[in-house]
Amino acid sequence: MLLSICVAIAQNAEQADTLRPVHQEQLRAAADSAYLQHHYEEAYQSYTALAKAGIDPHLYYNIGNTCFKMKRYPEAILWYERALRFDPSDEDAQYNLSVCRSRAMVRADNGQQMFLVSWWHRTLASQSVDGWAYRVLFTLALSMLLLVCCRRLPRLWMRKMAAVLFCPAVMACIFCIVAAATTYHHFNHTTMAVVMKDTPVRNESGGSQISVLAAGYTLEVLDKSPSGQWLVENENISLKGWVNAQDLEEI
Repeated sequence: MLLSICVAIAQNAEQADTLRPVHQEQLRAAADSAYLQHHYEEAYQSYTALAKAGIDPHLYYNIGNTCFKMKRYPEAILWYERALRFDPSDEDAQYNLSVCRSRAMVRADNGQQMFLVSWWHRTLASQSVDGWAYRVLFTLALSMLLLVCCRRLPRLWMRKMAAVLFCPAVMACIFCIVAAATTYHHFNHTTMAVVMKDTPVRNESGGSQISVLAAGYTLEVLDKSPSGQWLVENENISLKGWVNAQDLEEI
């Protein structure tokens, strides 16, 4: 019975693979054509239909551009954030996100973070989890090679040079391991969301209103209550409070 189930699943997957790519290419071509002809709503519908098929950072970037053209800035910020979540090194998405935030009058940084903290966050965001993993493998292999060179090279000055380079290679490997672990934890255990419309901020779930948060801000979700309130935080603007979950969209 188990074998028959596995065979059925394989057949369904194979059938999906034979049908889906053709449909996706048609949708993508239609979306690209509509975008170039300034039919942005039509392009948006086709792009978002494609986005349901799977993760595609470049597609998310295109949806962000389409929303930007329609001046739907909070939604554009959402899709740029989604693109950067899977490809943090995309400089075009980074630039467009900053422009979109300025159009939406969203402050990205209050300038109060310490330099090292700000540098650490920027460094982590420069690579995806896979990017940091590749750097761990490279620096580990380099460290092992230098260790072998310290013992096996025929000349003394060569062994000394390998020993001098070994320590920085090990430190680089440790740094990449920490960065990879931190990025992995943030990617898998941190929920981020974008404010899609102006929403009241409360000091507790169902409590009194303390401020109003404008659409376009990116928040970290710390907790979710059964009443439909989320506890959120944005360190850049020193904000922490409860907001309506229906006013947010998870990245």
